[in-house]
Amino acid sequence: MASLKNVFGCCYSEVILFGILFLFFIQLLTDLVSSIFALNLLTVSLNLYVAIIFFLLCSIFLVFTKKVPDALIFILGIFAIICRLVEGLLQMPAPKAIIAGLGCAAFILFLPAYLWRKATVPNNDFQHSALRLGSGFSLSIVFSLLFRTIGSSLDITQVGWFQIIGWLLGIISVTMLSLLLINDEFWLSEEVKSQEQKMSAEEIQPANELESIDNKSSFWKILGLAVGFVGSIAIAYFFLASPAVISRWVEGNYLSIIISISLLTAGFIILSLLVPHFLNYLKPWILWLWNGLFIFSFTIMLLVYQPQFTIFRQILLYLMLLLSPIIYIDFTLITKELLESKPTLRKLAGGFTLSFFFVILTIFGAIFTIAYDYIPVVGPFFRDKHWFVMMLIVFSGTLPVLIVKAKTIQFKAPKLSAISLKKKILVSIVSLLFLGTIAGGIATLPYPSTPATTPTSIKFVTFNIQQGFDMEGRLNFSGILYDLQQIDADVIGLQESDTCRISSGNNDIVRYLAQKLHLYSYFGPKTVTGTFGIALLSKYPISNMKTHYMYSEGEQTATIEAQITIETRTFNVFVTHFGEYEIDKEKQAEKIVMLTSGKSNVVLLGDFNFEPWSVQYNITTTVLNDAWLTVWPSGVDDTGYNGLTFSWGNPHSHIDFIFVSSDISLLDCRVATWAHSSDHMPVTASIFL
Repeated sequence: MASLKNVFGCCYSEVILFGILFLFFIQLLTDLVSSIFALNLLTVSLNLYVAIIFFLLCSIFLVFTKKVPDALIFILGIFAIICRLVEGLLQMPAPKAIIAGLGCAAFILFLPAYLWRKATVPNNDFQHSALRLGSGFSLSIVFSLLFRTIGSSLDITQVGWFQIIGWLLGIISVTMLSLLLINDEFWLSEEVKSQEQKMSAEEIQPANELESIDNKSSFWKILGLAVGFVGSIAIAYFFLASPAVISRWVEGNYLSIIISISLLTAGFIILSLLVPHFLNYLKPWILWLWNGLFIFSFTIMLLVYQPQFTIFRQILLYLMLLLSPIIYIDFTLITKELLESKPTLRKLAGGFTLSFFFVILTIFGAIFTIAYDYIPVVGPFFRDKHWFVMMLIVFSGTLPVLIVKAKTIQFKAPKLSAISLKKKILVSIVSLLFLGTIAGGIATLPYPSTPATTPTSIKFVTFNIQQGFDMEGRLNFSGILYDLQQIDADVIGLQESDTCRISSGNNDIVRYLAQKLHLYSYFGPKTVTGTFGIALLSKYPISNMKTHYMYSEGEQTATIEAQITIETRTFNVFVTHFGEYEIDKEKQAEKIVMLTSGKSNVVLLGDFNFEPWSVQYNITTTVLNDAWLTVWPSGVDDTGYNGLTFSWGNPHSHIDFIFVSSDISLLDCRVATWAHSSDHMPVTASIFL
């Protein structure tokens, strides 16, 4: 048995275990929220599927018990892992949401139970426990950065055969959880185990003394620490583990953001493993100042999204990234303080329940910043409040560090002999993950290539991609990619393309398509502005890009203006998506007329949400021609199709158009009725060059 334990001791790593578990939880939460959003998107209203989000409050059940058996902790961890692996195989949003919800529930029960179990171990060294959990949390960010970078913002471990990677990680984590169950010594740090071998039974602190210490920790302190612990995870979920989100907030350089986050995160892990006493340099005032500067740079960066602040915004971006390791430091210190407080299971469970209730509120708040027009009563408050919701999330992960005692910041320097082979292996793994992320970032850059031959005509397409979902609510990036590959347009105008949000899984479909199709791209309005997104992609270089925000009493809308030069001819290309209110659409049509009047070679692509007989249509056609009616004056093409673009399942509306100026000669105009990757059907127009 002793030799078996030695084998287990060589194989077990709490850092790797929690690196995988935190990664799986972030993935489960991501799929849970995006699936619920998809189910509500299909009905364009809140429905009963929203109730699944309240699985995040299941830790409340632990309030009614004093302790949890080790076997149950093991079962909860295993169940969370199984749910993560199973939900990745599911495509339909309803079962995916349910399984992801169950997985989140199991992890949220597992986490406070695990922390409580660690805190009740007599004479445990909480410094090393906190460092390992902090390193594990940071490792989950490194994992996520690698997988999303390789997948062009999609988590590659949830795509096709690459899910094998997730299964391998699942097997590793199940094995390590099994070690915890069969060997009590794994609840202790390696340092404590060596100490206890030299101590007599009388020297070990009795359990009843621990119980008396439990009662000294106030619930409010435990609640504050729980908010900080969960808040750090929320920061990772909302943006830190998804660099595309940060990039689209401020039009920052994607590769430099990846390098910055992965380098700083890997650096924190390595320092925590080899020289944890580096934290001793953090006096309380330094810690508070660091957190304050991070909050300031982060919040102001999101507030100043106007074009005139571009340089200032970039400075704030890189200042925020440079300060971002404070998230890992806060998490480690809060974990140490939490363990040293030796909270009762009930207090810990209560703190986690209220903390995740706050996370639920921020999830709703983040989604309301784009869907406010569809939410009664409270919805309008969230217009232009993306910065406010993100600020609250950052507050929750940083401000609770104020509760941490000064002595908690003190860490012992390890003996040279304590830098074991296991730690050296971990450092090597982290270094390889970092290098893999950098290589993946370089390999997955778009690398657009202009066609070598001189074309005689140019094909344009407008396509509303419904935030990356198909008509059944499945995230369908691959289907959208396939449809665009078949169309093979030279210039693509997208609507509902801002998927860099929790509602669409923090994935960037514009980056994904640009990389897969090797196109130039312009993202359009930044995520912080609250539009559903418009984007422009092209085989030819895009220049003089602008985003015009338009009047609206309902949903926020915008128009892209850019120039694309092909041979000696320069096209003025516009991409837009009108709102739903009639008065909004009328004013938006007037804005389009103002933007396009007096310009030559104009091509306007968009989902206009108006019909060919509407007032808004008539306003638009005072300066531009409808490509469909220009090619097919009867309104019916040579196949007998009448031009309806929404939806392919039940065509009943003609709301997607391509308008052109009078100096453009049209060769053809079609509705791609075979394209079923979204709810809208793409409209194409071929123009003589």
